[in-house]
Amino acid sequence: MKVEGILTALSPVHQGGNEKTGAETTLNRQTYFIGGQQEEVPIISGNGIRGAYRRRVARDFLDLAGIDRVASKRVYYLLYSGGANYEVVRDADAGAINLQVREQVRRHIPPVALLGGNLGNQPFEGALKCSIARPICEELVGAGMIPVQFLGRAGLPTDAGAYPSFYNYLDSSFATRKDDIRDSGGSREGKKKKKLTVQMLFTQEVFVPGTRFYHKWVVTTRDPVVVGCFWRGIKLFLADPYVGGGHSRNMGELELAYEGYADENDAPYLAFMDEHAGEIRREIESLCKTWK
Repeated sequence: MKVEGILTALSPVHQGGNEKTGAETTLNRQTYFIGGQQEEVPIISGNGIRGAYRRRVARDFLDLAGIDRVASKRVYYLLYSGGANYEVVRDADAGAINLQVREQVRRHIPPVALLGGNLGNQPFEGALKCSIARPICEELVGAGMIPVQFLGRAGLPTDAGAYPSFYNYLDSSFATRKDDIRDSGGSREGKKKKKLTVQMLFTQEVFVPGTRFYHKWVVTTRDPVVVGCFWRGIKLFLADPYVGGGHSRNMGELELAYEGYADENDAPYLAFMDEHAGEIRREIESLCKTWK
């Protein structure tokens, strides 16, 4: 199942890239081959979108199952981030894959079946693929990186010349940070010194409000519960549509519009959670004991 949509920036959006120049942080960029040469186009990474999506699904899953806390950090990481980036696995277990454990986890924890993850040496392949969000601009539409069939269905122009260059979507956001400890009249060591205010000016490259992005999800299963879990995540994202950083400073807010979405799409997942909440709690408790 392919689900395409448009994300529209309602406030400045910043997702930092790998390059920094002093106190200036640029946007994340993807290199494309456009017009016979490489062009670095700013984007919102799929990893950033998927991570925000996953955290909403994980918290909601625990709420629906009636679980207040997860006693194991490994299980917590499995739900919220897909697993720890590095783990020490015993030599005896290094090559052993427990298919029964994998099947039990996938059956009782739909978010893992959807998003995947790992517990030590036990990998769980997820059914959900998440693309990057590409700005709908002259360069990418002209290079065929934005499907014109989708643009037509969305009621948008299919001609690349109808769109501005991605450079028109970019601006800089300036902010300051003040050292409140020094400003209060004391030093960091607690010694009284002359009152001194220390401020730092920093700059972030941002997408301006009104920027539209093309985004796509692919769900590689027809299991109604897992598909319902996917739509549940979309519903949660619609209710809390923020990506990138600076949310407390009115940054990162999006308007999301995905083809095929309906409020009732998550019904199979909600029915499963209601019917099997007790089994799910026992499964989580068992995992927490095994994977401390």
